[in-house]
Amino acid sequence: MASKIIVSGAIEGAFPAIIERLSKLHSKNSFSLAIILGDFFAAPEKSSDEDDANVSALINGNINIPLPTYFSLGKHPLPSAVVERLEKCDGELCPNLYFLGKRSTTKTSEGLRIVNLGGSLDSSITAGLSKEKYLPFHTEDDAKSLRGANSADILITAQWPSDVRKGSKLFDLATISVPPMMLSTNGNLSSTLERRGSPTPNPSPAS
Repeated sequence: MASKIIVSGAIEGAFPAIIERLSKLHSKNSFSLAIILGDFFAAPEKSSDEDDANVSALINGNINIPLPTYFSLGKHPLPSAVVERLEKCDGELCPNLYFLGKRSTTKTSEGLRIVNLGGSLDSSITAGLSKEKYLPFHTEDDAKSLRGANSADILITAQWPSDVRKGSKLFDLATISVPPMMLSTNGNLSSTLERRGSPTPNPSPAS
């Protein structure tokens, strides 16, 4: 039987409401796992006391995650409390919530192979792998290193491949008010890996 996966775009701190909705959908559909693309937590400059309280509740296990759920890096740094917890718990933030890291290859309990490249390209670093695990940027070598994975059931990137529009008669980037950042390295990675899916976050609507 094929795995049933539910995917969400960036939720930017609204995880209490999203998880409640996810629980209802999961009870009716029995998903194998969930993937949250983009930023799971609120941007630091927009974070409120309520956001901080929600993060504490999540870390302390007071918010129930109904199924295995995976998230990566988006545009913003992770909250310091989250980083501290991840350092102690080897990527499992709380029961059923897993951080994919900046660059990783993960095999789920369902046997799905997820290759992940989080954050945006930092062009100021001309060579080498990024040493900062939780900051939202990566290097070209981070992306190139994942080509060794050879195949993926799901490829996750925070930036769209540069040639994502080519060959499509249905997709018109000009209709999107905020064009997404695009990265040629992601395009190379996307074309190198044999894969069945390649989700990236949708661009945020104009403010």
